[in-house]
Amino acid sequence: MLLSQLLPRKTLGWTFYKNKLTIHINNLILLAISDLLLATCYLLLRRDSESFRAT
Repeated sequence: MLLSQLLPRKTLGWTFYKNKLTIHINNLILLAISDLLLATCYLLLRRDSESFRAT
């Protein structure tokens, strides 16, 4: 009786923890992608401005 009462709460807590972890990982991936995009845009703009200055 005690074990069956304890088990569902444990699995529910694990599911909650796993969901939080998944959300955290997704946020990290999104941050990394946005950083890459920003860096790419910055490099492209800098290269354009340098070639513009050269002409």
